[in-house]
Amino acid sequence: MLARSPELAEKWLRALFALQRAVVDVAVFPTWWRQTLHELARLVLDHEMPHLDRDWEAEDQTHRAHLDAILPIDQLKEVINTHPNCQVNVRKRAAAAREDATDI
Repeated sequence: MLARSPELAEKWLRALFALQRAVVDVAVFPTWWRQTLHELARLVLDHEMPHLDRDWEAEDQTHRAHLDAILPIDQLKEVINTHPNCQVNVRKRAAAAREDATDI
């Protein structure tokens, strides 16, 4: 498939690399995904691209540490809703401010 449409494959690669750059930290992506993307880039573009070389074991440890730091879904709602700048609390403050303004 890649041999039939190298232009399309290159466009997909650009989109995938753009997606990777758009996240706050590439550690959110599984290491296997990033490693496969780098290998695919070398294959499609037919270049060595040493700038894509990584210590994949270290990258995997970083990814696992990132996953371990993520709150479980059952705790997430409580943590978000108790944060003073969550949308719910911001709206409550805005509504209270409007009420105070109309009471004056």
